[in-house]
Amino acid sequence: MYNRLVKNKRLLVSLPLLLAASLFFPSYVVPSAHAQFTGLVCITASTAATSCPVSPPSLGPFTVGQTFAVGVFVQGSDAMGGFDIYVASNPAFVTPVSAALGSLIVSPSLTSICVNGSAVIGSCTTGPGVVEVSTIESSGSNECGGVSPCSGMAFTITYSVVGATPSTSLSYPTAAGCSTSSVSSPPNTCVVIADNLGTTLPENIQGATVTIGAPLGGMVCITSLPTATSCPIGAPDIQTDSAGVPLKVGSTFTVGVFVQNSAPMGGFDIYVSANLSYLKPISAALGNLIAHPSSTSICINGFSMLGGDPPTCGGDGTADPGGNGPGDVNGPGVAYVETLDGTGLNECGNISPCSGMAFTITYAVVGVAPSTNLFFPISPPGVPMGASACMVSSVSSPANVCCLVADAQGTTIALDCQGANITQNINVVQTNKFFTDSSLNPLPLDNHGNPMVSVVLARGIVQSTNPGQVLAWVNVTNTGSTSLQSLKLNETLPVDWTVDPPWMPGKGAIHVYYANTTSLATNPEITDPSTITVTAGNPEVVHLAISSLSATAIGHPLLPGQSVLLSVKLTYGLIKTGQSFASYPRNYTDTASAVAWTQASYTGTKVSATSSGFFVAYAKVVGDPGGDAPIIDVTKYAIV
Repeated sequence: MYNRLVKNKRLLVSLPLLLAASLFFPSYVVPSAHAQFTGLVCITASTAATSCPVSPPSLGPFTVGQTFAVGVFVQGSDAMGGFDIYVASNPAFVTPVSAALGSLIVSPSLTSICVNGSAVIGSCTTGPGVVEVSTIESSGSNECGGVSPCSGMAFTITYSVVGATPSTSLSYPTAAGCSTSSVSSPPNTCVVIADNLGTTLPENIQGATVTIGAPLGGMVCITSLPTATSCPIGAPDIQTDSAGVPLKVGSTFTVGVFVQNSAPMGGFDIYVSANLSYLKPISAALGNLIAHPSSTSICINGFSMLGGDPPTCGGDGTADPGGNGPGDVNGPGVAYVETLDGTGLNECGNISPCSGMAFTITYAVVGVAPSTNLFFPISPPGVPMGASACMVSSVSSPANVCCLVADAQGTTIALDCQGANITQNINVVQTNKFFTDSSLNPLPLDNHGNPMVSVVLARGIVQSTNPGQVLAWVNVTNTGSTSLQSLKLNETLPVDWTVDPPWMPGKGAIHVYYANTTSLATNPEITDPSTITVTAGNPEVVHLAISSLSATAIGHPLLPGQSVLLSVKLTYGLIKTGQSFASYPRNYTDTASAVAWTQASYTGTKVSATSSGFFVAYAKVVGDPGGDAPIIDVTKYAIV
C-alpha cells in the first residue's frame, strides 16, 4: 500500500515563505539553528507521555473491537519549525480511526491530517492503515524558543482493533516520494522534521508492536479456503490458491466467509470489499450455514448476480427511489450476499454456539501489489436506512460496519468481523538444476531414475568417465509479476569435478544463454567473460554477476516467465588417481543460489532462490581390479 504514498513537499516550501513574511512584522530574534542534535521520533503508549521509551513499546494485548491511542513524540531534536510524519499499521489487524495534533507545535498552521486515505483536515495521498500529519509554526519561528534540544508530542492517533494476531507493528513507511527525509536509514522514510528555514533535521525513529488476542465471542471471518471449518486466529495471509500455486496477476482464488461461535441465526447481510485495482470479485455462492436459504441476493461489483433486490444492489451512489443512495457501499470491488432461512427458524436447532460457512467468493488478481486486504466496509454515518447504509451491524465498534448476522426475529447478534491479507508473489525467482553430456543429451538414468555417469577403473586407477565431460546447467526463471534487471548466481560444483578447460576469460568452459527457444542448441548466447569468475578449491565455485540484463545481448530486463541458463563443462578430477572399487557408487551434488534485483546495479527489490541436483557415479572395472580381487590368468586356458 505504501507505493501510493507521495511525499508532501509543502512543508519545505512553506516554512521559508512564512519566515520571510514574518520579517515585515515586529518579532523576537530567532536564534540560529544548527544541526547539533539527532532527535528521536517514537511511538508512546500514552498520549500524555513526556519522553520516548527506552525501547519500542509492546502495546496490548488487546481484543478485537477495542480501541487504543498512542502518541508520536519527538525527543531531543534540533529546534524545529514543523513536521510531516506518516505512521503505518496493517489495517487487517489495527486500523486508525482518528488523529489529533499534540503540543509540539505551539501555533500550528497549514495543518493536514489524513487517516486511511481520507482527509480529516487539508488533503492527502495516503492509503489504508496510514496516518499522515503535517503542520508548521505559524509565527515563522522555531519551537522551544529556538533552543535545542527540543522535545514534545507531535500528534496522537486512535486505533481500532479489527483482527487478532500474535504481533503487528506501528511503523514509519518508506516510499520513493519520501526521498527528502530526516531519517538516513532506511532511506526514503516518510518522516520529515524541518526548521523554520526548511532545513531537514536529522532524526532516528522508533516504532511499536501491538499484540491482539483471539476474540472471546463469536465472529465472522475470511478464511483462506472455501472448505474451512473454523476461523483462523488473526487475519490470514493468503498467498496461494487452493492448489498451492503462488498468487500473481492472472491468478484466481476462492475464500470463505465463515461464521463461528454465534448465537443461532436466521440470516445474514454481509459485504466484503477489496481494492479493485488489485483484486476483482468475479462470483459468490452460498455456503451451508443457512439450511433453507430464501430471499437471497448476491451482488458482485454493484451488479446483481442473484435476487437483484433494488435497495441492496447497484451501488451507483445516486439517491434513486430504488435505494442506491449515498450510504450504499455496493459497487466496484464489493461482494454482497444476503439470505434468510425460509422456514422462519434459527439454524443449529436453535442451540448455541452455531457455526458454518456463510458464503464463498472467487477473486481474480488484476493488479500488482505486494499486499492488499479483504475487509468489511464501513458505510458513511448519518444516511437514512432506506439508502442501504449499514447502520445496523453485528459490530459495535467502529460503527456502521457492513457485517450483519441476525436471528429469525431480526434481533442483531453481536459478533466481531475479521478480514484477510492477500500477498502476491510479485518478485519471485526460481532455479533448477540438470545435467547433460557435451552433445546436450540428458545423462542416462540408473535403476532409481537418477542421472548417472560411469567411472572406468583399471587396477584401481581411474582411467576415464563416460561421458567424458558433464555439462552442469542452472536454469534461472523469473516466476513473478515484475521484471528483473540484475542477477548474481553462485554455483557450487560437485566435489572432485573441475571446470574444463580451467576457466580463464575466453576459454569456453562456461556459457550463459537467454532461454527463449525450446532447444538447448538454439538458445542465443549472452556470455560476457568479465561477468564470470571461478573460485578454486574442492569444490570449485562459479560466480556469475550481471549488473544490467538490459546491457547484455538480451537487450531488456528478464521479464516474467523468461529464463537465463548457465552451463559449466566439467571433467572428473580423480582421473589417474587410485580409487577403491568399493567406494562406488558415489553421489555428486551441485548447488546453485541466485539473487535477483528489480533494478540495475543490484538495487531495488531483492529476491532469491536456491536449488540443488545430483548425479551418481558408478564404477566400471576393466582388466585387473587390483587389491584383493585378482582375475584369472586367461593364458592358462584354451578352448578345445
